[in-house]
Amino acid sequence: MWPALGMIAGGALLWTVYSRCDAWVTAFVVMAMGTMVGNSMGMASNLMGDGGDIAAMASHWVLDGLMVGIGAMASVKIAEMA
Repeated sequence: MWPALGMIAGGALLWTVYSRCDAWVTAFVVMAMGTMVGNSMGMASNLMGDGGDIAAMASHWVLDGLMVGIGAMASVKIAEMA
């Protein structure tokens, strides 16, 4: 449960920085998010022909992206309420 909450918080942070700061600051946040979401390396190796179980890796990769998206959406909704 904690990794999912971390991805939601990361998505909220990503959108907040993207909407309020310069583009170069957002690049640092994207790099931090890339290291936090651990399945990006596995998905990249499967896409490059590693021969692993791509269906299992893709499901984790999509779910990680969904959690980050939920966090970004929550950040927008919270800003609209204020």
